[in-house]
Amino acid sequence: MTGILDALRDDKFECFGPTGVTENNEPFSSSSDSDSGPSPLGFRSMEEPCPKRQYIHLERISDMDPMLFRYFLDGSERVTDAGFVIDPRRRHLPLFIAQIGVATTYLKDGSLELLHYDSRNILFFPDSFSPEDLDAAARVACEAARTSKLPLDLGFERYPVGGIDHSSPMESARARILASMHKLEIDRISRLAKKGDVTRDALLLIDGSLAFYGDIDRHLKSFENVVGVAKSFQLYRNLGKGKNLRHVGTFISQMPCEHRSPAYCTKHRNLNIASWYLRLYSPNQIASLGHPSGVVKVEVFPEQPAGPSPKVATARCERISQHLLALRAPTTPSTDSRWASHLYPVHLTERYIKSRFRSDFTIKACL
Repeated sequence: MTGILDALRDDKFECFGPTGVTENNEPFSSSSDSDSGPSPLGFRSMEEPCPKRQYIHLERISDMDPMLFRYFLDGSERVTDAGFVIDPRRRHLPLFIAQIGVATTYLKDGSLELLHYDSRNILFFPDSFSPEDLDAAARVACEAARTSKLPLDLGFERYPVGGIDHSSPMESARARILASMHKLEIDRISRLAKKGDVTRDALLLIDGSLAFYGDIDRHLKSFENVVGVAKSFQLYRNLGKGKNLRHVGTFISQMPCEHRSPAYCTKHRNLNIASWYLRLYSPNQIASLGHPSGVVKVEVFPEQPAGPSPKVATARCERISQHLLALRAPTTPSTDSRWASHLYPVHLTERYIKSRFRSDFTIKACL
């Protein structure tokens, strides 16, 4: 049995094992729950009718009100440093093995059931070799993983080196890993939509911003009844223009508990996304007052996302927000620093994915 790196060396690749040192010591923290999209266009609300207040109070739903969110989808990845390879230009380029998992759960009769679990293990290899060499690397690496002491079903993907955006190899590999995870998520969302399971009265909640799905315009029909919720976002972005200009951090810090902002327009390529902030907990319930914990950013597509004057019904924003409030409080500060921004079914779905991942030790046993 030959390890992956030994198999590559036998095929004339110069490669070395992991050093244990990476950029920032944390090159691959998942960003699926973050907001890195563009800031809102202006302070004018997308809602119809337009709210008259900047902070809108939400009534709690009745115990007899059926849950609006029925499906929950989350994607996660665990990335192992697999060493580095020297390319024809004598550059030392990183190798990574990513475990990617996407889980879908269903809320039924008060319990959460697992519907689907999709996963892949992928070796990410720089593309700065000839096509013949890349094909050879894929063949020998995947065969070595399959026949190792701890067999691993391994895929092979290339990440770009020296692109026009001048990204570092680390950044390029990270972008490809997240793109692979988002592709798995889109595939599962599309399947659910085609089956007709996800409807206006049985919504799908995804963990993260809608703007992370790069080719979402080709799957727009599948996202009609999908709500994205970002647990973290950038506080220094501006909301509004002119005399109404405010930083997001200032705006949400003054938002009372169980209130939301009006929905504003966020641009994503040629599409419009309705976005608003929702406070789940008051600041005095949260230990880390300097962090946006306790507030989430909610995103949905309006009726005509590519239209010139997109609108979203206030009643829809209201109902979605009320049902999100009903999904709070899955964890405590002692178990997760993001506790105040968690939604219970999403948190459990994420925990399931991470429980399926192998440890770094067992992945490195294949090297």
